[in-house]
Amino acid sequence: MLGQRPLTSRATSKMSQLLVRTYPYLSLLTVIAANVAANVFMKIGSSAPENQTILFGMFGWQTAVAICLFACGVIFYGFALRVLPLYAAQSIVILQFVGVVLMASLLFKEPIDGRQWAGIALIVLGLTLVIPRSP
Repeated sequence: MLGQRPLTSRATSKMSQLLVRTYPYLSLLTVIAANVAANVFMKIGSSAPENQTILFGMFGWQTAVAICLFACGVIFYGFALRVLPLYAAQSIVILQFVGVVLMASLLFKEPIDGRQWAGIALIVLGLTLVIPRSP
């Protein structure tokens, strides 16, 4: 491209290091998003009218989508585990429960009571204590 200097090997190296450090966390973010979406699709699929079911006469097409999303989550979880310790990855993925509670409230009008808010706060607090710090 005209007017742009090519990246030096030093800049490329820094970008590579940044990518290597962030990709497991981006993978876990993908796991969380996929699992939250999968749970929403499971709820919708399991509530499908009988004349719209495709799986075992009980589940709608949304259940098949949910299964695919769960599978994608497993694949991205494996990517993250290549770099992160198991305890750190699992600690971060617990945020999926927060996401599911929030989405259930938004999409299905399921109430969030004080105990659930306290649980969400404890999950976030626990994360600050458990996830590893950068050196």
